[in-house]
Amino acid sequence: MFFGKKGDAGVGVIFIIVVIVLFLMWVVTYSQRECNSNEDCSKDSYCGSDFSCHQYPNIVQQKVAAADYTVPAFLLGLSIVVAAIILRKRDSGNSPAAAPSAPHFSHRPTHDEGDRSMASSQYFEHYGEDATPLGGEKHH
Repeated sequence: MFFGKKGDAGVGVIFIIVVIVLFLMWVVTYSQRECNSNEDCSKDSYCGSDFSCHQYPNIVQQKVAAADYTVPAFLLGLSIVVAAIILRKRDSGNSPAAAPSAPHFSHRPTHDEGDRSMASSQYFEHYGEDATPLGGEKHH
């Protein structure tokens, strides 16, 4: 297929030489490493990212004093109570600014319901007496 054609082999040869040089450089740097893993170092050392053994740092643990959160908790509770008092005073005022923005719907009795509630209250005022209910006696 390609065997009968003349071509430039120079690019192929240069590529192979570059690959061989890069491989040799990798072999040299790999052989110059002091360690490749922690097992290559002593027990009190570790293998660093620069491939050399480093001593473990001597970390001194200090006792941490127990924290006292009494004062911050008191201040937080006091601020919540003060905020509640301020909001309650603001809402209890009759100023138009304190009125809710949504309309307040309340049940207002009609004329007939007012008469019935008045009649029933008059009836229960004389409960122990022999009073007849308003509207006459009821027949069963």
